[in-house]
Amino acid sequence: MKHLVLTITLAGAALGAAPPSYIARSPETATYQPYKTVHAISVAALVGTAVSDVGSSWGHRERNPIMADRNGRCSSRAAIIKAGVVGGILLMDHFVLRRHRKAAAIINFAAAGVQGAVTIGNLKK
Repeated sequence: MKHLVLTITLAGAALGAAPPSYIARSPETATYQPYKTVHAISVAALVGTAVSDVGSSWGHRERNPIMADRNGRCSSRAAIIKAGVVGGILLMDHFVLRRHRKAAAIINFAAAGVQGAVTIGNLKK
């Protein structure tokens, strides 16, 4: 199970990787966009850890009462709530922090770290 979660996380990060941060149309119009690649990788990390969190807790006892169904298990309700949280963070990225990619990347990596810690906790139980 641990290998499956790790594989899903790494595959999500690889699929979400962005092209280089240099957009070279011609030498005169080449622009450097700092943190564009870092931000794209942070989004991939956030989505990958969200998927691994749902995958690691699916069908098991959910410790968070908001996420638990009637039987106290993780089900589609928890997956929808977790997807909504990730969607809210990405929406905030798009509208509020689009001019501050560094801050958005930091927030995404922090949220991915929290979800990664939750995933590890799920795998240990």
